[in-house]
Amino acid sequence: YWAREIGALGHETKLIPPAYVKPYVKRQKNDMADAEAICEAAQRPTMRFVPPKSAEAQGAATSSRRCVAPRAPASGSRRSG
Repeated sequence: YWAREIGALGHETKLIPPAYVKPYVKRQKNDMADAEAICEAAQRPTMRFVPPKSAEAQGAATSSRRCVAPRAPASGSRRSG
């Protein structure tokens, strides 16, 4: 959504899949570490970017996600009460 909105303002947007950024995270997960890893990954000359999804594709992905039945909680996470 945001890539399309920012692109409509005339900016170039590049999206990096989270799986490509994960190897660059050096310490525990927080916003600062994530931002550092994204900057490190984006500067790599071999980094592959993905195009933003169209509004139709994103809508189809969102609607199909709503049709899936919720999973039952794991038996170890239930509390007797």
